[in-house]
Parts: sequence; structure tokens; C-alpha cells
Amino acid sequence: FLYGEQIKIANSFRYLGVVFDSRLSWDEHFSYLEKKCSKRINFLRRIVGFWWGAQPLDLIRLYKTTIRSVLEYGCICFHWASESRLEKIRKIQSKCLRIALGSMQSTHIMSLEVMAGVMPLKIRLEQQSLRYLIRSQVSNPLVIANYQAMEQARSRSRILNTYRDFVSLRTHPSALEAVNSATLPQSYSSLLSTDTSLLEETKAVPESLRQINLFSSFVRKYGHIPSPNSFYTDGSFINGRTGFGVFNSTCEAFYRLQQPCSVYVAELAAVFYALLLISARPSDQYFIFTDSLSVVEALRSVGSVKSSEYFVRKILETLSALFDKAFRISLVWLPAHCGITGNEKADCLAKKGALEGSLFDRQHHPSEFLHLPQQLCLERWQKLWDDDEMGRFLYSISPKVSLRPWFKGLYVGRAFIRMMSRLMSNHYALDAHLHRIGIVSTNVCSCGSGFRDMDHLLWSCPELNATRPSLLATVRSMGRSDTAPVRDILAARDIPFLTAIFHYVNDNDIVP
Repeated sequence: FLYGEQIKIANSFRYLGVVFDSRLSWDEHFSYLEKKCSKRINFLRRIVGFWWGAQPLDLIRLYKTTIRSVLEYGCICFHWASESRLEKIRKIQSKCLRIALGSMQSTHIMSLEVMAGVMPLKIRLEQQSLRYLIRSQVSNPLVIANYQAMEQARSRSRILNTYRDFVSLRTHPSALEAVNSATLPQSYSSLLSTDTSLLEETKAVPESLRQINLFSSFVRKYGHIPSPNSFYTDGSFINGRTGFGVFNSTCEAFYRLQQPCSVYVAELAAVFYALLLISARPSDQYFIFTDSLSVVEALRSVGSVKSSEYFVRKILETLSALFDKAFRISLVWLPAHCGITGNEKADCLAKKGALEGSLFDRQHHPSEFLHLPQQLCLERWQKLWDDDEMGRFLYSISPKVSLRPWFKGLYVGRAFIRMMSRLMSNHYALDAHLHRIGIVSTNVCSCGSGFRDMDHLLWSCPELNATRPSLLATVRSMGRSDTAPVRDILAARDIPFLTAIFHYVNDNDIVP
């Protein structure tokens, strides 16, 4: 009893959106997720039809933002559940991908994931759990301490598999406070000027004339600046190493950065080091030239956007000190490889720094390690795809897994993506496949001269002899073979050829 009220014994309870049951089987939580996602799945169904509807890429985005985000919330608690129980939520993902791609019910789940560029849900949950542990090193060290205690006690819990993966990643983030506008001097925006005017000129100039015109524009705008007041910076990634370089007419520097490190971080490091060099000089106006637009935008907007990047903090601290001493700093974007001497020398220094430079000491933000779980999980997904016994037709077309849908970047309609996705999976509404799944009694074409599959209908079925010459003429005009297997055309991603096939199939009322 508590305050005179009897405390009831409950077999489950919900805490922060996760349903815990007495045996930690997670059955009730997965049932809760099924119910919560059902209306969202129905919404996806309502905005697509057989030939019409939202683009598959948009549907995949909707799935990721409105459904997958629900499935993976709190996954550090349940990602280690048994395969049979995880199958409940895995089916939710397969339903959504079938809707997005317009695939048949018989299509193998992993084939759907490979075509859509969506990681298998179990592996995705492992990735998110590893990312949580990386962040917890700084934000909640007690989580890591609890795992360490379980490991030392030789617990047999499956959740320790994730902890062992985490240990193998060897991450070492530092606790860094975020920077926001409250930490900046009131005069920050007026004292640090940024210039990206050459960007518009880059877009307006044809590729063939770009180097000459942009070099002339650069000289016209900045040629009057005294060379000792101009600092050129660059970052580089070579052979798994990252470095940065700074060039000035009176000095130069190059350093290597500890991995993991992106080129963006190297570009920030170069700007920071240029500011250190400037701080040792008399107060004046100095120009820092960089070919990284991301760096310019990050420092331009830092007053309104929070940042936890180590070098952003160091740059702001140095700028504040310089502004107090009446320095004026201009950060200028310039295009790379346009014959600007300072930029070319900074590029060489950055490459030299990556390969043979001394190590530049710095701190790592947890976000810099978040790509490591993705790399590990992509390798596991690839191994699953390599070893799987099903989906081998698609494997011959797409042997490598990717987080990009096969149709990303193509300006084609839903009907085209739907048809080609069915052909890639080898699950389509022609007798050759319908016979395999027991829907029709024979896989032989009504013409009697072969199996009713797409290759037969395109190149040899007598019933289509009257319309085939138009397809053959189109194919030959493109310089393609008029007997090429559909599998080879799909593997080559020959979009003009596939478009010709798509129109021919539609014109002849063939519904694959």
C-alpha cells in the first residue's frame, strides 16, 4: 500500500514511449509500434496508385521520417530482442518499401531494401544503438560504466554484443560545449566580413572559360591587397590521412590531423591556424581565402546557429581576441583550381601535411565518430547480401549495397521506377514468375515458342512481330544490341535503353 492505496502488480508499463514487460520480451512494445504505425502506413497507401502517385524517393523519405523514426526510438533498450520478435517491426519496413517501389508481395525483403537503399531494420537498430553509446561517453558516462560492470560480471545478455562492437570502434570524443550567439561579442558580424561573390560568377561562366574569367575576377577584386595580409588555406584527404596547409608570402605551414577527420574539419583547422599566424602580427585588415564554401557559411551563420565543432570554438575565441585589438578579418571564398597561385600552393601544402606533416593536437566532438557505426553496419549488410540464398537475380545486377536508391538522381516517373524495380527483382506479373509462385499453371507464352518473360516478349515473341520493328529501330539508332538480355541492360543502368523498353511495353499493354 502507498498512502492507503493498494499498489497493483502490472506485467508491463510504458516509460518515455517504450513499453517494458516483466520478461523483457518486448512483445507489447512491438505490438504498440504496429498499432502506432498502421495509420501512417495507410497514409502511404492513399497517396499512390498502380500507375500514379507520389515519387518513390518521396515515399522513402516519408517512411524514414514518420515511421522508421518511431520504430527506432529507444532502440538501445530492445534492439537485441530475438529474431522472431523483431520480425514484427521488420514487416512494417517491408510493407512501406513495397508501397514505395510498387513491388509485388512475393518480392524478397532484402531485395526491397537493396533497391530502396534502406538498411535492414535490425542492422539499423544496431547502428543507432552504437551511436547512442558514442554520445554517452560524453553526455552520460554512467551508461558506459553500467556496460563495463556487466562485462566484468561476465553477463550472458545479448545486449553486450553491442557494447563489444562499441569497444572495437575505439572512439575517444571530448566534452565540448556548444557555441551560440550569446558567447559572441556584439560587434562580431560587423568585424568579420565574409565574401562569396565569386560563387555567382562561377555559376554564370561556361566551364571552358571558367579558369580564365575567374582568375581575372579574382585579380580585379583582390589584387590590390598586400601579399603579407593575404592567407590561403586548404584541407586535403589522401590515403586515409587528413591534413591542412596555410600559405602566406612570408610564411607557410602544413600539419596532419588525427583520424577520424573530414576535409571540412581540416578546412576549419586551416582557417584557425591562419588566425594564429595573424595574431602574431600588427593590427590591420587581413584576408583569409578558402575554397570551402561550407566553412564560410558555418562562420557566417554561427551567430544564429549553435555549433559544437572544436575548431569553430577556437576560431571564435581567436576572433574575439583579435577584435579586441582592432584587427579586421575578411573571410573570402574562391574557386579551387583556377590558377590562383596562393590557392594552388595551399593545396600542395595540405597534401604534404596529410602525408608527412606533424600531428596537430585537437579535441574530437562525438559527432566525428558517428560514421564509424555506419561503416560497420554497411559491412554487415553487405555480408548478409553476399551470403543470402534469395534475391540472386537482383544480386547479379546490384552486388553492392548502398544507402542510395537505385533511381536516385534520375528524372523519371513513378511508373518507370515501378516497372524497372519489378524487373530488377525478377518478381513481375508475367507468367514466367506467376508460375513460380503458383498463380498460373504454366510459364509458357501463349505463342508456344518460349517462356513468357520480358526477354521473350521484347525480342522473339511472334505475337508482337507487328510492333517490334519500332523498338528495334529505336535500339539500333542508339547503337545498342537488339538482343541484349534485360538483366544486362538493368545492370548497366542504361537509362535511354530502359526508357525505350518502358515505352514499348506500355504501348503494347504489357503489365509486368
